Amino acid sequence: MHNARFAVIDTETTGLDPARDWVVSLAVVPIDGGAVRQERSVHILIDPGVPIPQQSTAIHGIADADVRGAPDLPAALRMAAPELAGRIVVGHNLPFDLAFLSRSGFAPAQTLDTRAISRVLWPQRRSRHSLDALAARVGVTPRDRHTALGDAVATAETLAACLPLLAARGLDSPAAVAAAYEAQQIRRARLRRSIRRRSIRHRTVLTHRSRPRRSMPRPR
Repeated sequence: MHNARFAVIDTETTGLDPARDWVVSLAVVPIDGGAVRQERSVHILIDPGVPIPQQSTAIHGIADADVRGAPDLPAALRMAAPELAGRIVVGHNLPFDLAFLSRSGFAPAQTLDTRAISRVLWPQRRSRHSLDALAARVGVTPRDRHTALGDAVATAETLAACLPLLAARGLDSPAAVAAAYEAQQIRRARLRRSIRRRSIRHRTVLTHRSRPRRSMPRPR
């Protein structure tokens, strides 16, 4: 994937529910040949068409006044299209962003989730897989966290650092990463089921042993 063309995206929203919340900003950061092209980044404020809750503004800093007169999401996607076309779309916990963007018809042909990359490269049970945790493992220092552009840049720099690690594992395509992640999840689900079954059997044995024995009548 070193020579692949990526478009790293991130969004900020009015809330966490794609069924009722809306995008308020979109950032796109291209990667070409393993190099983050920050000079070609796109960052667009978006009018969600609804008031932005104060608790959301407290996180990403975007208020109603900031998006007044801004484009809506379909127009923003058209503006970002030149940096998205023909690229593998990447994000950290990408399904969250796609759940919002798909409502305006955005459906990239190829995708890659850096959280899945983190789980594949560091499968230990106690490993954390947040953007901050992954960035720290590969020596990236995120800036302007919880802004679309800051998080997209951090994700892009993290992906660039992970590409050699993926190559060393023979994971040379988004499909290979997705397959490795799916296989890992299947193994973990089987392990959880096995642990559950052993726990149930153990409790059953303990319950059986703890039952008082019935006293038998003495023969006369």
